[in-house]
Amino acid sequence: MIYSQEPSLTENWTVADDLIFEVAINGSSPSQAQEKILGNISSQVSNDLNLSAVYAENLSKCVIEIPRVLDGLAGRYVPPKVANDPIRNPDALPTGNNFYSFDSRLIPGEEAWIVGRSQAEDLIAQYQHEHNGSYPQKTAFVLWAVETMRHQGVVESEIFQLLGVKPLWDSKGRISDVELIPCEELGRPRIDVLITASGLYRDTFPDKMYLLDRAVRLAAKANETAPNYVKESSEDILDQLLASGYNQSEAESLSSARIFSEALGTYGTGLPNAVSASDTWENDTRLADLYISRVSNVYSADRWGDPEKDLFSQNLADVEVAVHSDSSNLYGAIDNDDFFQYLGGLSLAIRSISGEDPDLYVTNLREPGGAKMESLDSYFRRELAARYFNPKWIAGMQEHGYAGAREMDKFVENLWGWEATVPDLVTESMWNEVHDVYIQDKYHMGLKKFFDQNNPYAYQALSGRLLETARKERWHPTEEVKKEMTEQYEQSVEDYGVTCCHHTCGNLALQEYMQGVLPLPEPEKSSRTSSSSSKSSSHKHSSASEKTASSNQTQPAGIGTTTTKQPVETEPEQSDGEVKGFVMEAAELQSSSPSISGAPLMGIALVLLALLVIAAGFKRKS
Repeated sequence: MIYSQEPSLTENWTVADDLIFEVAINGSSPSQAQEKILGNISSQVSNDLNLSAVYAENLSKCVIEIPRVLDGLAGRYVPPKVANDPIRNPDALPTGNNFYSFDSRLIPGEEAWIVGRSQAEDLIAQYQHEHNGSYPQKTAFVLWAVETMRHQGVVESEIFQLLGVKPLWDSKGRISDVELIPCEELGRPRIDVLITASGLYRDTFPDKMYLLDRAVRLAAKANETAPNYVKESSEDILDQLLASGYNQSEAESLSSARIFSEALGTYGTGLPNAVSASDTWENDTRLADLYISRVSNVYSADRWGDPEKDLFSQNLADVEVAVHSDSSNLYGAIDNDDFFQYLGGLSLAIRSISGEDPDLYVTNLREPGGAKMESLDSYFRRELAARYFNPKWIAGMQEHGYAGAREMDKFVENLWGWEATVPDLVTESMWNEVHDVYIQDKYHMGLKKFFDQNNPYAYQALSGRLLETARKERWHPTEEVKKEMTEQYEQSVEDYGVTCCHHTCGNLALQEYMQGVLPLPEPEKSSRTSSSSSKSSSHKHSSASEKTASSNQTQPAGIGTTTTKQPVETEPEQSDGEVKGFVMEAAELQSSSPSISGAPLMGIALVLLALLVIAAGFKRKS
C-alpha cells in the first residue's frame, strides 16, 4: 500500500504516525522507516516500531475468529487466552480464543488501588467545587462484572478510599483483608456508600461483595472524633428499622448493609422494556418503583439475596452522588441499554425518594494511563458529537446495510432511555439534532433512500420514537415538523408494512396523536370515492389502529411485519372527478346449512318424533 497525503488522513498526523504507517502498512523495516522519515536510527524507536509490527500482524490474524467459533460448536479444542479491550491489553489479539479474565483474588491490585484512590479524591474535589466546599455524605456506585475484569478493581478501590479503608495483600499479591485508614491519615470525613451490583457481578465476584461489606462495617464501627458519615447513616437506619418492628440483632446487621442487586438467578433492572413501552406510563413513578423492586435485594455476610425494599429506599434517600465506570473503547453510554438502566435507573430511584437528582459521574478509564473522573454530562455530550452526530460514523453504519440502520435506531431508543431516567441530561437541542441529522438528512448522506433500501423498519422505529417523544412532551418540535414526520412515517408504513416495536404499532396513543397532527381529509363526493381513497392519512391511521387492536404485540424493533392483507385493486369506471384506486368491498360468507326459516321447523319435527317413540315405549311396557 502506498502512503497517500490526503488531508483526511493527515489532518492530525504526527511523525510517529508516519513511522508506524511505514512499518505496519507499507512493510518497511524499522531501520528503513527511520532512514526515510527521520534521516537517522534510534534503538528505542526501533523497539517501538518492532512492537507495532507485532500488533499489526496480530490484528491481521483475527480472521481465525470464525473458524475458532466453528471449532467450539463442533466440540473441538479452542486455545485459551487472556481477554480485554485490545487497546488496554494488546495481548488479547488475535481474537478467536477461549478467553478468560483473571484470578479475582488479585483484585484490586496495587496499581488499581493507586488509581482508585486518586479518582475517589478527585470525585470529592469536584463535588466540593460544585457545592461550596462541602463533602458528599453518601455516594452510590454501579458495579459491573465486565468492567471489573477490565479495570481490575479501580472502582472497588474508589469505594474503599471513600470509606477510609485500604486492602491488605498477602505475599502472593492476593487480597487477604481490609483495614481502617486512621482518620488522621485520611484527613477528611469517612464518606458513606451505596453499592448496586449487576446480577453478573453478584455471580462472578461474590468474594468482592463480601470484602466490600466488611469494609463498610469496619467504617461504621470506627470510634473516632472526626466526622464519620458511614456511622451516622447506619445509626439513622438502625432507628428506622427498630421503629419498623425489626428486632435488635436484625436491625443492627441490616443498618450497615450497603450492597444491593437483583434477586438470585435474575439479571437486569427490567427498565429497558418498560421505558420503551412508553404508552404504558405517563410519569416516571412506575419506572422508579420497578427499578427499586428489582434491585432491592440485600447482599451481606448475614443476608444473601433477601428482599429489603424499605432498607434500599432508606439508603437511596441520602445519596448525593452516583458513579459508573467505562474502561472500554468498544461501547459507550448510548449504544446499549445497560448504561441507562443501571446509572439512569439509580438516579431515577434516588429522585423518586429524595426529590433531588444526584450528581452523576463516570470514572473514565478508556485511555491507559489517562484515568479521569468526568461528569456524565460531559461524557454524554462528547459521545453524541463523536459518534451519532458525526457524518463519518453514519457513513460507517451505512456500509453495513440493515445492521447499520438498526444501530441508528438503537441509538435513538437508548437516548430515550436517558430521557426517561435522567430528563435533565437530554436537552431539547439534542432531540432537534436527531431530527435534523436523521430525518432531514442534514449532511446530505441519502439517509431516506438508505433506510428504504436496507431497513425501512428502523426508520419507522426512529421516527416513531421522535413522534412519541413529542407526544409525551419531552420534545417540542413545530407543528410543521410533526406533520412532515407523520406523513413520512405513514408513507413508509404504506410502502413497506408496519414495524412492531414497543412504541409503534402497539401504541394506540401514538396513533391517535398522529391523527391529530394531520389535517382532516376533505369531504368526498360519494361513499365510493371515500372508500377508494386508501392513500389518505385518515384511512392509514384507522387501518393501523384496527391492526393493533386485534394484535397488540410487542416485538423487537427493526422487524417488519404486515398484519393485514392488501386490498384487491379494481378498475372503477372513469368519470370526471372520480379517483382511481383501491376499493374495499364487502363479501358474504357462503354456507351449506339450512336456511334460517327452515331450521326451526326441522327441530320441531325431530322433537315430536322423539316424544312419540317414548310414548310407544311406555305403552308397550305397560
